[in-house]
Amino acid sequence: MPGDEEDVELLVIGGGIVGAGIFRRASQLGLKTLLLERGAAGAQTTGSSTGLFHGGLRYLPYDASTSVLCSRETGHLLRCYPTLLRRQVFLWPIYTGDPHGMDRVEALLEYYDLLAPLKESRRHLRLDRQETLSLEPALSPEGLQGALTFDEWAVDARAFTRRLLDEGEVLGGAWKSGAKVVELQTREGRVVEVRYIDSEGSPRSVRPRVVVNATGPWAEQTARLAGCRSVRLILRKGVHLIVPCAPLRHALILPDASGRHIGLYPREGESWAGPTDEPYSGSPDEAPGTVSAGESLRAALLRRLPGLESQGSPRTVAGLRPIVRSMMPGLLSRDYKVFDHAGEGAANFLTVTGGKLTTYRPMAEETLRSVMFKLERPPAPEEIPEDMGTLTRALATHSRLLSFGLSLLLMAFFWLRHRARGAPETGGLDEFRRNYGRTE
Repeated sequence: MPGDEEDVELLVIGGGIVGAGIFRRASQLGLKTLLLERGAAGAQTTGSSTGLFHGGLRYLPYDASTSVLCSRETGHLLRCYPTLLRRQVFLWPIYTGDPHGMDRVEALLEYYDLLAPLKESRRHLRLDRQETLSLEPALSPEGLQGALTFDEWAVDARAFTRRLLDEGEVLGGAWKSGAKVVELQTREGRVVEVRYIDSEGSPRSVRPRVVVNATGPWAEQTARLAGCRSVRLILRKGVHLIVPCAPLRHALILPDASGRHIGLYPREGESWAGPTDEPYSGSPDEAPGTVSAGESLRAALLRRLPGLESQGSPRTVAGLRPIVRSMMPGLLSRDYKVFDHAGEGAANFLTVTGGKLTTYRPMAEETLRSVMFKLERPPAPEEIPEDMGTLTRALATHSRLLSFGLSLLLMAFFWLRHRARGAPETGGLDEFRRNYGRTE
């Protein structure tokens, strides 16, 4: 075939955050590695994400093991890339009639405080109505009771992905954008050749010893190019509404019309609201944002931020979340899975999918363990995790079902403890200023 590549030890298909993480780590381990991305690096699922490294507050009540992993990874990334992450302060304003009142939200944040040391975050604070308005005067005062605070870490997800690819290239790897994989040829139980179309439209091929499919929402389609059907995903569409020049000082947590909570946070000179979360059954290539989703997000914002009506014309961006099918599909865990396709006639083919932006590194590490085994190389030395303490370590290492049960018990414990103790006094503005500086 014209334009054939020389052989490589590892071919990574997909240049999002997970593929880039695998590429960097494989290059660091001395593997001759090539990565193929059909579009621009980090421009699809990664680029449409929240752009936050965070502790998984949303999953904590039912999937604490994922929350612990996210918190631990955020702390690790802070130590590795301190100049690329910035602290993002959130206010969670509570209004009369909200689906979750002040006490219930505070019980959740008291639970979340357990993980704060792992990700170098501050403990939550409780603010009264006047303190909340002094920090965020754009909020509607009508029905406002006060707010609770917490913080996460923001990142330019596309730039971070490109940083990982550049580091991998310096370490000896090669990567190509605009390279669309069209065929995985199998013979005698192995993938023997991968054919793709390069950025100039020319057909090319590569003969890798091991192939890793890291194509996110496209993982099921890519696996089927090799005749493998074990990868089964639930796709969820998330739409963000992008509001230019919103007059906000902090990120916010707000309820939408359904009672589900969304975020509003600054990102790259704009404010992103969302994401929505809705089922999607079409092709990943045909997942545009919807007018109804954008209007729903805009209505949710205007209820709490009436001044947004005067802002410029908003737009929407959509992305797909690849959710690995599990025994508890209704809970939609953000866990990940590495599929070994040896039993499907492709002994040197792996798929990694699921997960989140924050968990890209453990996804890469677990995938590389399987790659090194298939290459008959010594296993890569594992990074020693920080001492997480007995409780958080238990949450991180239990099975999914046990983690679900333990999560519910802990949530109940913090709720009952909060109720028995009574609501603490508000007046956390002074401590807020000590933690984050003066922002009024």
